[in-house]
Amino acid sequence: MKLANLPETCFEGVIPSSIATSGADGFPNISYLSQVLRVDETHVAISNQFFGKTAENLARDPRASLLLVDGLTGAQFECALLHHETLTDGTLFTRFRIQLAADCAAHGLADRMGLKAADLFRVLAISPVPGPELRPSLQIESGPDLPSLAAFMTALAAETDVEAISDALLDGAISLFGANAAMFLLPEPSAGTFVLIGSRGYAVCGAGAEIGVTGGLLEIAAREHQMVRLNDLSRSSRMLEAISLPDENAPPLAAPLLEGVNSQIVVPLLHHDKLVGIYFLESRNRLAFGASVAAAIEIVALQASAALVEAESSGTGEVQAPQAVGLLPDGRGPLIEFRHHTQDDSVFIDGTYVIRGVAGRLLLYMIRRRLETGQTDFTNMELRREPSLKLPEFRENLETRLLMLKRRLLERDLPVRLERSSKGRHRLHVDGSVSVSVR
Repeated sequence: MKLANLPETCFEGVIPSSIATSGADGFPNISYLSQVLRVDETHVAISNQFFGKTAENLARDPRASLLLVDGLTGAQFECALLHHETLTDGTLFTRFRIQLAADCAAHGLADRMGLKAADLFRVLAISPVPGPELRPSLQIESGPDLPSLAAFMTALAAETDVEAISDALLDGAISLFGANAAMFLLPEPSAGTFVLIGSRGYAVCGAGAEIGVTGGLLEIAAREHQMVRLNDLSRSSRMLEAISLPDENAPPLAAPLLEGVNSQIVVPLLHHDKLVGIYFLESRNRLAFGASVAAAIEIVALQASAALVEAESSGTGEVQAPQAVGLLPDGRGPLIEFRHHTQDDSVFIDGTYVIRGVAGRLLLYMIRRRLETGQTDFTNMELRREPSLKLPEFRENLETRLLMLKRRLLERDLPVRLERSSKGRHRLHVDGSVSVSVR
């Protein structure tokens, strides 16, 4: 039997594998493994966190026996191994280290275990272990076919604005990859959070929700610039939790939750090794994001990253004279109270928390310009040139932040709306007269 013919689900870690070695006295030593990786047609690698006796035995006798278990059927395979090399750095080691960090985060054990090494073995022989033939407990998705993937990539490449790209990315998570829910998030390094831009499959959109980064999958993917995935969360706890805002009057914005999650995958959106967003997919199925599905998601993420960068850099718009579109005559209409907290640039409308940080400064700037001059149309060029907004110097993701603000205002059903009137131009609608207070 060849290594390539083994089911992919033998290497997902749903049922732990084990390795047996022989001591100097002839007695066997058996260790359970958290990760086994099929490297190529003749090699496997295993993670080494706690090896003591196993490492000692391999130094004396490089032969070992590995037991793999199919997470779908329970079928077992015994592999005769010959130890080839112990790795403490490099691609394989890094891959194991990232996956171990993700597994620990899923079970609330962040920073509890560290990877000592990755051991590489040559596979000499594979023998099925006799036992009853079981039917698979579920059907593993093989991923989208190439024509469907190509059609989606073509459509994604044709999009020219951030909102359309975000929508395509989220819709594709459901229609193309079979996810039950998905999120598109933007990292906020200054606040140590991720901000939710848009979502699919949840009871609420959750635009503007801030998710803490410490010890979770999002942090690992963002820090390592690597995809991370977990395909059996049946015994783990939730990893996405909202963070509380500094102001006691501002309730935390909860990230949307999907009940019964069993699989998660996080893919960093990278452009020339710069992080431009996070693509997060969830499924209620176990083993939902196998190797072929994960590879297809990474391909889409690459195209989406390039499209987002292009959309952000184009359509800056020209600064024009203020326009009085949307002004009520003689200031009539209900009074809308804006409250600004300088500590974190959070903005409240009629006592309801809306947004903070860069997006909060954007909203406050537009409101003040409307109050002072009647201006309701704003261009990307104007906003990027405005020093009071303190936009990040590099990759400020202005269009993405404005999209998040637009969706946040809509979701809260507030008397203030933001729309993209044309390429690089945004229009503010206020249904009443305005007062602004600062705290």
